[in-house]
Amino acid sequence: MQLARRLIDAFERTGVDVIVSNAAGCGSNLKDYGYLLRDDPAYAARAKAFSARCKDISEVLAELEPRAARQPLAMRVAYHDACHLQHAQGVRAQPRKALATIPQLEVVEIADREFAAAPRVSTI
Repeated sequence: MQLARRLIDAFERTGVDVIVSNAAGCGSNLKDYGYLLRDDPAYAARAKAFSARCKDISEVLAELEPRAARQPLAMRVAYHDACHLQHAQGVRAQPRKALATIPQLEVVEIADREFAAAPRVSTI
């Protein structure tokens, strides 16, 4: 928890509005600081505010209009959600929204996408 406090201190000094992560596991951990430090009298409110400023890159991209011209990609692709992105952060629509800005790109869903990354248990 000491490292979480130090990270909060460091980001508070920067004055940034948004903290963007491109790694789903790391992002879900940062978004959880408010819960992690909920009982810390000196950091509870600060950690909650810090977590509220954390976003995955796909959330940021989905909020913005494309700035560069999009070139067509006549492809059919499958997008697989990162486990921590879909389960821990609840981010599912935003990556697809960002991909939808690419002309001619067809994104298809994989079967059982919510369970595709779940460990498989073998019974022998």
